[in-house]
Amino acid sequence: MKEVTMEKVLEIFADYLEQSDDVEIVETSKMGVFSVYDGSRELDRSMLSIQEIPDAEALARQLIWLETSKYFYSSNHRNKDPWECDEAFINEVYYRVLPRLAKLPPEWHDEVDRFFSNPEIETEW
Repeated sequence: MKEVTMEKVLEIFADYLEQSDDVEIVETSKMGVFSVYDGSRELDRSMLSIQEIPDAEALARQLIWLETSKYFYSSNHRNKDPWECDEAFINEVYYRVLPRLAKLPPEWHDEVDRFFSNPEIETEW
């Protein structure tokens, strides 16, 4: 697979970004590319998170994580931690993000695994 550019990542995630009310990718002429995430669910914009995006890999990994978390938190699993989910639910999430993952280098797919991994257990990636 050819090197994936920022433009390609934005193309791959275009429909997700267009449909999302809480994620925005902003490119400035002076400071670069930033992701803006609103965790306040549009109530008052009090939980804005702005993060610089240094390269296409960082952008893809962040968007994979955000989309995965969207599917997790919109489900009935809200009362569980991600690592407490059963394999059937995890496979359901993978199925939903698979069309995008298929367009990205395989090593970037680990973000879905990371999302569902217990942060208290040391995992070598």
